[in-house]
Amino acid sequence: MKFLKDKKLVALILVFVVLLGIYIAISGSRSRKQKDEDINSQQAITLTAYQEQDVKSFSYKYDELGIDLHFDRDGVNSWICREYPDYQIDPTKIHMILDDILNIKAQRYLEADEYDASDPAYGLAAPEAVVTIDDGTTMTELTVGGMTGVWYYCKSNLSDRLYAIANDLMLAIDQTILDVVRFTKLPGINKTTVRGITLEYNGSTYVFTPNVTTVTVTGDDGSTSEEEQTIWTSQKNGILTQTSSSDIEMGIEALCNLEQVRCVSYNSSEQDYQAYGISEPYAVFRIDYVDNNGEPASYTLNCGRLDDAGQSRFVQIGGVDQITTVGSVFDSHILPSLIANAGEVVDTQETIDPHTPFADFDN
Repeated sequence: MKFLKDKKLVALILVFVVLLGIYIAISGSRSRKQKDEDINSQQAITLTAYQEQDVKSFSYKYDELGIDLHFDRDGVNSWICREYPDYQIDPTKIHMILDDILNIKAQRYLEADEYDASDPAYGLAAPEAVVTIDDGTTMTELTVGGMTGVWYYCKSNLSDRLYAIANDLMLAIDQTILDVVRFTKLPGINKTTVRGITLEYNGSTYVFTPNVTTVTVTGDDGSTSEEEQTIWTSQKNGILTQTSSSDIEMGIEALCNLEQVRCVSYNSSEQDYQAYGISEPYAVFRIDYVDNNGEPASYTLNCGRLDDAGQSRFVQIGGVDQITTVGSVFDSHILPSLIANAGEVVDTQETIDPHTPFADFDN
């Protein structure tokens, strides 16, 4: 009888231990679940505390796309890129980028004692991107590490926490940054500053030269004044052509107002040059002009192939590893005006639509 009592007691103890274990497991599970719910129900945390109008400078580095750009405010709504100070910056695109950066938010985070920054899983040693913002008083550096699911790990130099930010933010910045630094129009030239243009086209060399003379003009009231008059001349392979000054001026005016439509390759490689026809250009312009300081300057404009629609042509400015497209005015106005009366006929060319990773980011 005593044996049976002892056996029942052991059984009761075992049942108690099992129930206790189940309770602890359930309690722990609820605790972890509650902790996750608490984190996810927190109000989104903004990683920066800047107002856009207070930002003095910012930078964006993305090694995979070859981007490492620094922007400085130059007035209320004007910006300069340190790497390309002559580029015309579109302030609306800067606004879009800053709006994305300054509104980076996170709902999930790890405290300093919950992660090891050197762990490769977080990607902080070889980050996807590094963003800096400076208002002249405080500089924030955001290191964007590896991706997990729909999140990127992000570390601020002003906090010990490791945040998780949504990957659509990265995509939004990438879409805009690729096209923010570009020439809207060709740099530094207009009809009054151009001092000469050399065109290599279809095996021939054309030289267009302005000859500035002073003429006396009589007004309706009989008064006279001195005005400068520019007469353009053209040579083809060293021989003077019959191209009229007005035709040349029309072509040059169209060239000066040539707008670059979009960036197709930001940090171009030799493979890009070949794909877009820059290695063996359709036409090459050398433009000599006087810069804003009155000093002589020049650059080359390498013109590649047509795009898939046959409406835009790929171009690259010498010394700048960026390939953009220009509108149909290139083939419809510039070349015909400059060479049609020199015995040339503008030929057509096979169109292409090469794939590059940059095309995926274009709007």
